[in-house]
Amino acid sequence: MAENKDRESSITTFAQSVWFRNTGRGGASLWFFQRVTGLFIIIMILFHFCINHFVGTGRITYETVTARLSHPLWKCFDLAFLAFALWHGLAGVWAVAADYVSNHGWRLFIISVMVLFGGTLGALGMVTILGFPFK
Repeated sequence: MAENKDRESSITTFAQSVWFRNTGRGGASLWFFQRVTGLFIIIMILFHFCINHFVGTGRITYETVTARLSHPLWKCFDLAFLAFALWHGLAGVWAVAADYVSNHGWRLFIISVMVLFGGTLGALGMVTILGFPFK
């Protein structure tokens, strides 16, 4: 009987340690940065839309994009846009995976794929934005 009670106690201790270990790992900061990046993305999309469709000629051609991306401030704007969008999207996918995937191996696989995918997209975006020459 005492052996059974000790076993239940060790299972409860294990469950509590898993619960506490998984709840305090950056959940609040992930939530906060998800909201902050979302706000910046909305502001940047509105600014981008207004500049491209209302202030400019309204026609988006390769020449207009090349002229815009030759300016360092536009490059910084687009790099920030890329960074915020990648963080926001990948953090959202991670939050969903963390909520629904309980197996540690699958979580590790998902985060590995996300880091590889995010790094690849970030590198491609940076090469594209920084590839335009300065005027």
